[in-house]
Amino acid sequence: MKHITLTLLIQIFILAIVADGQAKTIQLPAFDIVEAVQKARQFVQDRKIDVTHHFVLSAEYKNLHNEREKGFWEITWALAAGSSGSRIILRVSQDGSVKLSDIRSAAEPEHAPKGPTTKPTLPAANDIIGFAADKQEVPEKVRMTDKGLKEILATWHSVTNEQWSGRYSHMDLLDQTGTITLRDETTIRWLVRAGGLARLTLPDGSHVYLAKGIPQ
Repeated sequence: MKHITLTLLIQIFILAIVADGQAKTIQLPAFDIVEAVQKARQFVQDRKIDVTHHFVLSAEYKNLHNEREKGFWEITWALAAGSSGSRIILRVSQDGSVKLSDIRSAAEPEHAPKGPTTKPTLPAANDIIGFAADKQEVPEKVRMTDKGLKEILATWHSVTNEQWSGRYSHMDLLDQTGTITLRDETTIRWLVRAGGLARLTLPDGSHVYLAKGIPQ
């Protein structure tokens, strides 16, 4: 009798495992394709990503049947024929947040490994949820604030390292540094120099150089 009961329990257990393995969790999108594209377009506008010569090539919902990874919309901008530049791929998460997934040159294969040539983009003001300044002795009137840094990110110009290092005057003694935290929990270090220079250090160690004026 005990042997029959044990055998029956084992069979029930095996059937439960098989049934669990066959079950699929369907992750329905939290919003439709139209809204996903609208969120991606707003992200492009806020980050000042140039899509003048691009068009939306595809909008695909990913991980519909994936039980281990969250679903998301993948929006791809491709280049118009004869244009130079890069393909842009954005990821729109279920909570509505948008993230730059990849930027690829037009000649680069779709599954080519990401390299250091990926062009960084500036964080938008509404993506910044945390601001911190390191302790430093600077006059109150020039002390960097959350509002001041957001204004720099929105209005200053992106320049090359060469331009930033050699074509502007600045005062090293008034350097200010700190960090900002984004909605996706990314932490970026910032440096602002009196004279109209700023630099962002991204998590991968790359830099974005900014200047208040356009280099001559």
